Amino acid sequence: MGDGHAPGPSGREDVLGADWASHRPAVFGVAYRLLGSVADAEDVTHDVWLRAAGADLRDVGDPRAWLVTVAARRSYDILKSARFRRETYVGPWLPEPLLTGPDVSVPGARQLASRARRRAAKAKQSTPQASKAERERVLAVFRAAYEAGDLAGLVKPLHPDAVYVTDGGGKAAAARKLIHGGERVAEVMVRVGRQWRPDRIDLVEVGGELALVFHREGRVYSVDTLQITDGLITAYRRVINPDKLSHL
Repeated sequence: MGDGHAPGPSGREDVLGADWASHRPAVFGVAYRLLGSVADAEDVTHDVWLRAAGADLRDVGDPRAWLVTVAARRSYDILKSARFRRETYVGPWLPEPLLTGPDVSVPGARQLASRARRRAAKAKQSTPQASKAERERVLAVFRAAYEAGDLAGLVKPLHPDAVYVTDGGGKAAAARKLIHGGERVAEVMVRVGRQWRPDRIDLVEVGGELALVFHREGRVYSVDTLQITDGLITAYRRVINPDKLSHL
């Protein structure tokens, strides 16, 4: 005897079984896009799994849509408190870098990479994006000039109106305001490069696009993403907040 909600075979088991593995990237994806934090997105994903585990989903026609909706609502709840944190955040705020290349050891990297590439492809429909070959060329020129401390070489790939954004979050030395102008950006980067010379600079994939990862003293020191338009760097974004790099 039962009231229709007794334990037994149900849609819940499907969601928590093989289907959950296929839905998880979508759940993580919506949380990451909204929150810009890998740790927060993982927490939301876990919360959604727990919610699904305790729900009767037999009448849910589209489990993925249900899961994504729960993830979005939970993310918005977090954003209400995150808004206050960001208003009091020291300096510019940038999302946590999400490595998406084939050699990354981040859990679920293949799924995250696939999703990031889809987002990048969608973005290209509205914003002109540099080709992979062009990004490789520009990044190679920039990296070589940076490693050599070559000011003129750094100015060359920078757009005259380029903007430089650094996110240190008060945890690492970083400019608290945006820096404008290619020459000014190059001057700042040369000075910073002399202060902390990296052990190496890797060309990696971040969010579906090629970027630079700076290593220093055996750890990731910064992740730098670039906006490239017509062969020139129009925006250079550097994350050096250690809290946002701990997962790499």
